[in-house]
Amino acid sequence: ACKSNSTSGGVGFIVSPEFSKHVRSVTFYGHRLAMLTALLSRAVQITVIQVYAPIADSEEEEHGDFYEQLEELICRQRSYVVVVGDFNARVGSKRLGGVYIGPHSAEERNEAGQRLANFCEFHHLYYGN
Repeated sequence: ACKSNSTSGGVGFIVSPEFSKHVRSVTFYGHRLAMLTALLSRAVQITVIQVYAPIADSEEEEHGDFYEQLEELICRQRSYVVVVGDFNARVGSKRLGGVYIGPHSAEERNEAGQRLANFCEFHHLYYGN
């Protein structure tokens, strides 16, 4: 249990003054998800979603809620989407049949990594480490 004065999680963005001119919006969704939308040109918009996933020993419901909310944010976008942050996961190397996970990793995949790999494969998101 967390103490009432302790904090866990937290997301944010650091942008240069030059790039800040392109930022159209920044929205926070609790302490685990934030979204920055920027217009790179008249026709090109990019959305950056910053994440801080629940730690491995969190309740399964917390993991499920996190990925549901992330899925909603991704599916609403009509622009280029980049998802960055701490997924508290070890994805490991690409496995047989996998398309969206890169081949390079020295770590074994853990349960959180499998959850993230499944999410990436389902949503056609490339994962690189």
